[in-house]
Amino acid sequence: MSSSRVLLSSPHGVASRTFTRAAPAHLAAPSIPFARSGTLRARTAILSSPAATVPVTSTEPKRRISRSVSDSAPRAKPAVLVAEKLGEAGLDVLRQFADVECAYGMSPAELLAKVAQFDALIVRSGTKVTREVLEAGRGRLRVVGRAGVGIDNVDLQAATEAGCLVVNAPTANTVAAAEHGIALLACMARNVSQADAALKAGVAIEIAEAVGGALRGELAATAVNAPMVPAEVMSELAPYVSLAEKLGRLAVQLVAGESGIKGVKVVYTSARDPDDLDTRLLRAMITKGIVEPVSSTFVNLVNADYTAKQRGLRIAEERVSHDNAAAEAPLESIQVRLSHVQSRFAGAISDGGDIVVVGRVKYGVPHLTVVGAYEVDVSLEGNLILCRQVDQPGMIGKVGNILGEKNVNVSFMSVGRTSRGKQAIMAIGVDEEPDKKTLEKIGAIPAVEEFVFLEL
Repeated sequence: MSSSRVLLSSPHGVASRTFTRAAPAHLAAPSIPFARSGTLRARTAILSSPAATVPVTSTEPKRRISRSVSDSAPRAKPAVLVAEKLGEAGLDVLRQFADVECAYGMSPAELLAKVAQFDALIVRSGTKVTREVLEAGRGRLRVVGRAGVGIDNVDLQAATEAGCLVVNAPTANTVAAAEHGIALLACMARNVSQADAALKAGVAIEIAEAVGGALRGELAATAVNAPMVPAEVMSELAPYVSLAEKLGRLAVQLVAGESGIKGVKVVYTSARDPDDLDTRLLRAMITKGIVEPVSSTFVNLVNADYTAKQRGLRIAEERVSHDNAAAEAPLESIQVRLSHVQSRFAGAISDGGDIVVVGRVKYGVPHLTVVGAYEVDVSLEGNLILCRQVDQPGMIGKVGNILGEKNVNVSFMSVGRTSRGKQAIMAIGVDEEPDKKTLEKIGAIPAVEEFVFLEL
C-alpha cells in the first residue's frame, strides 16, 4: 500500500468479537465510548483538547461502498466537475485519468444538485464553494481546485472538516505579470493572442496536475489546507503508513465496552535524529485507525488534527533513539499505548496497566511484534485471533484443528510467552472470519483463558 493512496482513501469498517474468562479491572476515562459487545464499526479522527463524545451502538454494522485502495476490484475513473472555463490544455490533462464534465454558469442550486456526483471540483473566482456545497459533496468530493491564487470563494474551514483537499495555482500572479510583459514584446511580432493563450494554458495545466495528483492521493505542493509532506518522505514512509493505521485499528478493538479513549501515546523508535523524522502522516494514520471504527467521520491528513480535537482525543508523541548507525529504515518500530482504559483482552495490558501494541515493517510488510507484555511476530493482514492460554504442548494443534474442521485457512501463527509453563499468547492469522460456534469451540479449550477476534 502506498502512502500517497492512503491519504485520501475511504476507510473500511472493523469488527471484533471477544470471549474471555477473566477481565482486568482498570479505570476508564470517559471520552470516546465503545460498544459493550458485538461488533465495532468504523470511520474517523486525531489530536488535542476535550469535546463531545462519539456514541456507538452494538448492532451489526451495515456494509457500505468504500474508496479504500486496498480493494482488488477494478474501479471507475474519478469524476471531475469543471464549473468555470478552463483551458483545453488543462482539460486534456484531466481527461487522461478522469471523466470530465464542463458545466459553466451554474446557479448555486444547480451546483448543489450536481456536486455529490463528483470526486473533484474545479472553479475560478466566480463560483462560491460554500459549506453547503461541501456538505452536499461529503462522502465523495475529495478535492477542490481553484484555478488561480485567491481562495476567498472557498470555505476552507468547511473543506478541512470534510477532509476535502483544496489546491490552487499559485503561479497565476506570476503568469499575469509575465503575460503583460510578453504581450508588449509580442506586439513586435503581432503574436499577442498566441502568447496569451500559451501562458493561460500553463495555469490550466498546473491546476489540472494538482487535482490529478490529489485524486491519486498525493499531496501537491499547492495544497492550502493540509501540511506539506515532501514526495520523498511519503515514498519512504509508505509501508509505515499502513503499519500505523493497522496498529490504531488493532488497539481500538482491544478496548472494553464501557471504556473511552482519552489519551494515546505513540512512541517512534528510530536510528535517525528526531528532527529528521516527519511523523505528521503517521500520526494522522494512527488516529484514523483508532477513531474510524467508532465514528461516521471520514479522516485523512487534511482533517485528522481537527477531528481529533473535536473528539477530545489527545495524542502524545515520543521519539526514541535506536542505536544502529547502519540502519537504513526510517523507523525501527511504532508503539501505540492507550492509557486508563479497560481491555476486552487482558493479555494486551502491559505491566504499566495500559493497552500496548507494537509493530514494525519487515520485508515491506507491517508486522505485529508486541501485545501487552508478550512478544509475537505476525503479519498484519486479513483477520487475527489472539488467544491467551496456559503454555503447554498441543495448543497450536488443537486450535488449528478446530479452524481446519470449519475450512478456515490459517495464514500464519506465532506464540509468545513470559516463561515456560506459564502464560502465553497465540496470534493466529486467518483468511476467513470464523463463525460464532467455531470461536466458541476455541474458547472452550480448557487451557484457553481468553481470546479475541480482530478484523484488520
